[in-house]
Amino acid sequence: MLIPFLFYLRNKKDDTYKINILEQKFTFENNKINIMFPKVKYEDNTLIENKINNLINNIYLRHGIDIKRKRVLEDSIGEFNSSFEQSYKIKNILGIKFINWMYYDGAAHGNDEIVSLNINLNNGEEFEFKDIFRGKYKDTIINLVKDKLKQHDCKDSYFDFDNIQLRDTQEFYISDNKLIIIFFKYEIAPGCCGSIEISLDLNEVVMYINPNGPLYFLYADYDTSHVERGHTILFAMDAYKKISNKSLKEEQLKTADN
Repeated sequence: MLIPFLFYLRNKKDDTYKINILEQKFTFENNKINIMFPKVKYEDNTLIENKINNLINNIYLRHGIDIKRKRVLEDSIGEFNSSFEQSYKIKNILGIKFINWMYYDGAAHGNDEIVSLNINLNNGEEFEFKDIFRGKYKDTIINLVKDKLKQHDCKDSYFDFDNIQLRDTQEFYISDNKLIIIFFKYEIAPGCCGSIEISLDLNEVVMYINPNGPLYFLYADYDTSHVERGHTILFAMDAYKKISNKSLKEEQLKTADN
């Protein structure tokens, strides 16, 4: 099982992802719909470029807006405003955060949401919260999150604190070496609390991350001395270093021969 993983490491090079994010704008009906959205340009890889841009379009399609064809498919949209920011690009992963506000005809008030795309640049596919951590530590991560929730301004307003869980599709993004976990408006607290964002320092959770998951390359930037002995990630990192050193020596020999 490790052979394909090590083959992947051997062929992986850092900083080979020639990604640019362009800011695009779509307005409709006197600015009632006003969307600033990202368009990805991936030099020399149009296949992955198209996959990522389709993922971005899907963020809006679920609200009845097709940004690719500049069409509004849902008549009940009264207002829709959207902005975005690149939350991170770390080696082989890209994160984009979307901040949306929408009002539908007949609703008592508007609603807001924070959603994110977390993309593996090796294949252009989105990865989810369930892909980050090893399954046996799910309860540990939930407890870490609950400790942070107890410090939040809405700590006295949660609907059912004891039964708060993390969904496989929980929204999250990475920013400034933090893993930010998002709870939608109304998900765990009244609407007055809005979306709730909980920040976990990556050093707090590094030992729980799935060693075969999309955040593998973050390990190299954090202390793993406290990771349990025999952990796959330690073996893989050691193998990766040996392979990298061997490749470097081979390149140096080739340069010397030339």
